[in-house]
Amino acid sequence: MSGLDTYRKKYLRRSLKTTDYETAIGRGEKLILETHSDISSGKKLFGITLGELVDEYLKWREKDVGVEGGITEGRLGTIKSQCRALLRTKSEKLKVAELDKNSFYDWGQMRRQDNPTIMPITIRNETATIG
Repeated sequence: MSGLDTYRKKYLRRSLKTTDYETAIGRGEKLILETHSDISSGKKLFGITLGELVDEYLKWREKDVGVEGGITEGRLGTIKSQCRALLRTKSEKLKVAELDKNSFYDWGQMRRQDNPTIMPITIRNETATIG
């Protein structure tokens, strides 16, 4: 699958910041070339979702298992469990760009609704992982 196939049925919309026709044509052609170049080099044009972020994070942490100074299999299992809890409380289709520093302000309340028997230490540990 080529880089362009990833962006099928998606539209990139940019202002050319001009009303002059000739200038708009020139800037538009330049933008098209830059966009194709970015796609060819693997640069993402659209933001990632929370689900994609979690997947990438877990792949990255799997590389730390068994490495000196890394993490254990058990710790990786805990991280996976905490990430699953995150995706139960926030939609995996949520764009990361939509999150801000207050998005998890009420994490404890969200987790208690998800699991009423959860221990406070678990919520603190999840907060540290999500941070």
